[in-house]
Amino acid sequence: MLDAISECILCGSSKLLRLNTEMYLHFTALEELREAIFVRPKALVCSDCGFILCNLSEKELKILGDKASPVSA
Repeated sequence: MLDAISECILCGSSKLLRLNTEMYLHFTALEELREAIFVRPKALVCSDCGFILCNLSEKELKILGDKASPVSA
């Protein structure tokens, strides 16, 4: 998905950096997600405005889905 993006979706810049990342997701506001979840998403970072877009693997999405309740509209 990230490979198809050639411009920042926030500012329109073409100065994008494609990075492999490691991060911990920790959602303090959600009771069911008090523990941090380690993920390794691929990220797209705009070097002009700093906007970051990343995607999680199916395995990481499943971990999040198992631990968090869906947000109701």
